[in-house]
Amino acid sequence: AKTLGVSVQEPPLFSQDKGVSSFTRNQKVQTAAFSTDVLGGNNSDVVQLNDTEVVVVRVKQKVPETIKAFSAVKLQILKTLQEKAELSKAKTQADHMLALVNQGQSLQSLAKKAGLHVLTDTNIKRNASSGTNSAVIEQAFTLSRPEKGKANYAVTSVDHIGYAIVALTGVNLGDAPDSKTQNALTQGVQDSQRML
Repeated sequence: AKTLGVSVQEPPLFSQDKGVSSFTRNQKVQTAAFSTDVLGGNNSDVVQLNDTEVVVVRVKQKVPETIKAFSAVKLQILKTLQEKAELSKAKTQADHMLALVNQGQSLQSLAKKAGLHVLTDTNIKRNASSGTNSAVIEQAFTLSRPEKGKANYAVTSVDHIGYAIVALTGVNLGDAPDSKTQNALTQGVQDSQRML
């Protein structure tokens, strides 16, 4: 870290099935942190979070699994059950709203009636950091190109804390690579085919 001029950041302890922040809930971070190599004391490979952020994960402290007394975890269990019930209710609501939107109702008016907000982001790039949740971006890039003047919709889970309806209203084609980049890509494909 000193050589690269970056700081070492230490999140609080977290479990494999539940992170304590958006960073520790990130699936790539979870996979790296609980890999055999990292748990064995090694650094992870470089983990690409987006176009501008990468991390290397190292375990500072591993706390062995233990069974706690029911009285010590009762409130946590109740909270977890409540969160699961709320998440299930949110999924049902999102699916219902999606069905109404697909029948022609306005997402904006449905959201307003439900006390929710519609957030808009334009010109999102697949791997760029835009402030929009990565699960929403990932879902948007799985949707097919909508017809002109229409939108394609889907429901996606957002960081295991809720659901979002993703509306794709258009697709902008990326810039074609210059000839040098195109030649390098072509060469890479040909090289990989020779390896098969």
